[in-house]
Amino acid sequence: MLAPSTARATTLSNEFIVLAVDENGVLYPVKTNTALFTKHAPDVDEVIVDYVQGYLGDAAAAIAADGEQGVGGEDPVEDLIRPMLEDAGSSEASVTELCAQFSQMLAALAESAGAQKKPTLAKLAAPVNMAAQLAQINKATKASQIGTTDLAHIKGRQVASQVDVKKLRKAEARIAAKMEKRGSKSRYEASKLIRENTLDDNDLLMRVNPILDYTSTRDKIKDVKVDNFDISFSGKRILTNASVHLVYGRRYGLIGRNGIGKSTLLRNIAHRELAVPTYISILFVEQEMTGDDTTALQSVLKADLFREQLLRDEASINEELRRLDAPEPLDSRGEVMSKHEIEIKRSEMGDRLNGIMSKLQDIEADKAEAKAGEILSGLGFSAADFGRPTKAFSGGWRMRLSLARALFCRPDLLLLDEPTNMLDIPAVVWLERYLRTWTSTLLVVSHDREFLDEVATDIIHQHSEQLDQYRGNFKSFWATREERRKNQIREYEAQMEYRAHLQDFIDRWRYNANRAAQAQMKIKILEKLPVLEKPEDDKVVTFTFPNPDKISPPVLYMSDVTFGYSPERKILENVNIDMQMDARVAIVGPNGAGKTTLLKLLIGKLDPTGGMVHRHGRLRIAYFSQHHVDQLDVSLTAVGQLKAMFPGNTDEEYRRHLGAFGISGMTGLQEIRTLSGGQKSRVTFAGLAVQQPHFLVLDEPTNHLDMESIDALTNALKQFQGGVVIVSHDERFIDSVCTEMWVCASGKVTRFAGEGIKDYKRMICPEAAQAYGAAAPPPGGQQPRDEPGKDGQPKDDQPGHRRSTANPLPNSGQGRKESLLPETGPLSPIGISLFLLTAGGILYYFTAVKRRVREDRARARARVESTGKAEVGGPYELIDENGCTVTDKTFRGRFVLVYFGFCHCPDICPDELDKIGDALELLDRAPETKDAVQPVFITCDPQRDSPEAIREYLKQFHPKFVGLTGSIEQVRAACKAYRVYFSKPPKVAENQDYLVDHSIFSYFMDPDGQFVDVYGKDKTAPEMAASITAYIAQFRAAGRELGQ
Repeated sequence: MLAPSTARATTLSNEFIVLAVDENGVLYPVKTNTALFTKHAPDVDEVIVDYVQGYLGDAAAAIAADGEQGVGGEDPVEDLIRPMLEDAGSSEASVTELCAQFSQMLAALAESAGAQKKPTLAKLAAPVNMAAQLAQINKATKASQIGTTDLAHIKGRQVASQVDVKKLRKAEARIAAKMEKRGSKSRYEASKLIRENTLDDNDLLMRVNPILDYTSTRDKIKDVKVDNFDISFSGKRILTNASVHLVYGRRYGLIGRNGIGKSTLLRNIAHRELAVPTYISILFVEQEMTGDDTTALQSVLKADLFREQLLRDEASINEELRRLDAPEPLDSRGEVMSKHEIEIKRSEMGDRLNGIMSKLQDIEADKAEAKAGEILSGLGFSAADFGRPTKAFSGGWRMRLSLARALFCRPDLLLLDEPTNMLDIPAVVWLERYLRTWTSTLLVVSHDREFLDEVATDIIHQHSEQLDQYRGNFKSFWATREERRKNQIREYEAQMEYRAHLQDFIDRWRYNANRAAQAQMKIKILEKLPVLEKPEDDKVVTFTFPNPDKISPPVLYMSDVTFGYSPERKILENVNIDMQMDARVAIVGPNGAGKTTLLKLLIGKLDPTGGMVHRHGRLRIAYFSQHHVDQLDVSLTAVGQLKAMFPGNTDEEYRRHLGAFGISGMTGLQEIRTLSGGQKSRVTFAGLAVQQPHFLVLDEPTNHLDMESIDALTNALKQFQGGVVIVSHDERFIDSVCTEMWVCASGKVTRFAGEGIKDYKRMICPEAAQAYGAAAPPPGGQQPRDEPGKDGQPKDDQPGHRRSTANPLPNSGQGRKESLLPETGPLSPIGISLFLLTAGGILYYFTAVKRRVREDRARARARVESTGKAEVGGPYELIDENGCTVTDKTFRGRFVLVYFGFCHCPDICPDELDKIGDALELLDRAPETKDAVQPVFITCDPQRDSPEAIREYLKQFHPKFVGLTGSIEQVRAACKAYRVYFSKPPKVAENQDYLVDHSIFSYFMDPDGQFVDVYGKDKTAPEMAASITAYIAQFRAAGRELGQ
């Protein structure tokens, strides 16, 4: 029976789509060709290719069945596939060519299907009894007239069954609702691959929040609890079997490393891809709002869609009441209404108007403009800005408008992604204070510890595809997490020790007749022990800037500098600044005050309209722009980006600079578009390091970095021996790096006389002073600036010892030293007694613990000395990647770092070899350790790791690596000499993949072939390099030199 349909399906198929028919005669796609993608869009992700192929296949099946292309005027190629390919990063020409090909194929398919569906005359295969069919129809008609159904064909006799029409309609309604829900779900799942840029903010808000009247949901439970869900993005698993519980009214901070998937989680919640009840309103501030002619104040007011709807209804009813007051009002049919009809209509309209006014009163609609103005003012908008059209604002200010709209809406669940990135310190202070009074649920992603300490009541830590929740702010989370981690390590180590004890007993007495029963009991105990996973070690992130050569002062100064983009609008006026090589300066002030302009004047990107900027002739300045991501070519790799920006160096040199900022291994060879925001920032930092600058000028460098990377940047800047100038809103970062602050405001640049960023916050925001428990500091005092002398140096300056200076704030009261904290009264005698008692107990406890630890170490040392140390290393004979014989004597005269592994290792070996490569790069920077260490890789899997495979494998780590292999016996002998454990699965079929279990150590051998030290997974590259440097120094201190 299926033969004709199959033939038709084959006819309708083409070189891209092949259709088949199922047992019910329904067409479905069985194959689609990827050649077009390979030809026109080779860079499109496989996930999108699979989705487009599936969608085109379904569309082709529908066309083949109906004979028509598109339903309801929809074009599947232009409406869905084109936006998807454009968002995937394909060029416009490639997308146009692909879409044209797809449209032609579907059109040809529709034409062929339409031709085949035309009715044609055909001879009947058998005669038809029309009289019998007519009798059957009459019988069914009679049954339908009395509300019965003919079931004779089922039971062989006439049976009348009464149909409940109401139940039938309810069942049909349930089925229709279920089908609609299923259809909407399918459509929404498809939208996961498309960014809905075609929707404006209000349309997207309405789509996500179908219930407009939020006053009707006040009595409902608004907690969000979702258990056991998975999230993936671009084929990468973000969360596995995770759970989240958000209690209404609490404020949650979501933290985690760059690229871990925090924004993806927020997006899934915002789009209701997780099971969030529909009566809970959600708003996600993800991107800047679209600018138009609407004023800033009106754009915030219009964000409350419920209020806008009520106002429209009120205006409509008032208009209707005015119409009824006309002499002869007409009804909907155009006829004059009677007096009675007018009264009924007026009463109906009055009742509706009273209901609307009641709701407007409930939401305090009369105070809406004042609330909107308060929010805009707090985020830095001036009164003049309220009336400016939104299209006149820059991207950063439109992002603030998006935040203002969200705060004004007050949704049940507010989702914020790095809200402080575009804010200055005054706006951050205001936002902290505003969010502390937030009454609904808040989930915010932020890297700013101070902000989280002020705002968050709970912390959610995203890591290892899981979500861990902690009560308290960030400080509480950090302390609790560290304590929890210590407990996990203790529990794990205790169980491992217990397991080893049991296994040792079993191995010793399993075959002893007298102890066999006890051994069996121990085996059962061992089997029942819960399996504990080893707690993950926090990956240490390190940044390194090369130290510059010294230059003599004056290094960099401004004298009476004035700048304006027009004569009428001066941004800065009479600025005087002097900076030396030890400068550590933070520039703070409100947005728009000229901080970035000041930085561009310092580095020479802008020329002053008045005054002078002096830079030392040999001064090199590296500049980190706030918009650095936009300056990267996303089609290049990280190495390619540095090569394009700073040509002339080798790939090794570029990779060394990238490795100094955590971009190592294959990450440096990925396209920049695949990197996270934090990794893109690291590439930019590596570009700064290539320039070997004397001064680092950084504009908001922490915006895209996670907390670990901010700590790494802080440490790198502390160790950097050049000058540092920073514009940032991160309080902890400023306090950790900078020794002085300059305030840029009202066209002036003045030095702040307080003691850090908290004093500045107290000064600009009196409410912050109360929050910190101290009075605001005095603003500062005026000091005469230092005029340059004849030789170019400032007067009364000692060369090489002068700190950076700027105009101090006026009226600072210089010379006075006032305490910023209020004085406290004397402690009571009871308090002093309790303090002394507690301190004495703590002192006794730690003294006893210290003594016990010292005794344990002495006993352990005695055991080692009594048993001696096993020899590591020894003779071996292997072959290298070129097929040449290599023995342990080949490397005599050089220090050797030996690592045992295998090329098919998925993660451990690449990480360890990356670490060795990073350590070698650190060693090669110093002349005394350059080329002093030979890295050697010995495979534990000689069956698969041929010399050619090893050569290709080691290319990605470090060019100095020597790879060795050999026969199974030769490799086993080398492993035995180095006390290396390795184990391969006993029975492995040919071409079957498998893993080799092996020790994870790097063995450091001296030039005589003697064992020196061993480095495990816990050692970082800098620690390994420091240890090796010390050993080499000891070697040379003994009067010995390395052989050539």
